[in-house]
Amino acid sequence: MWKLIDELRNRNLVDSKVLAILDQVRQLHRNPLVHKIFLEMDEAINLFDIAKGAMNAMAQHISSCS
Repeated sequence: MWKLIDELRNRNLVDSKVLAILDQVRQLHRNPLVHKIFLEMDEAINLFDIAKGAMNAMAQHISSCS
């Protein structure tokens, strides 16, 4: 995920706010999940909410580019 975020950042194709959200998901949630089998309910809900925020930010960015 880091390579993808870095490539998007280098090409200046994606809003920096969207990249910040994706990088937060990578650092705080995705990397620890690689080593963890189960999430507690509150962890799962928090991750789901962050993912929704990232998807909304990406959708807004795409619609503003059209």
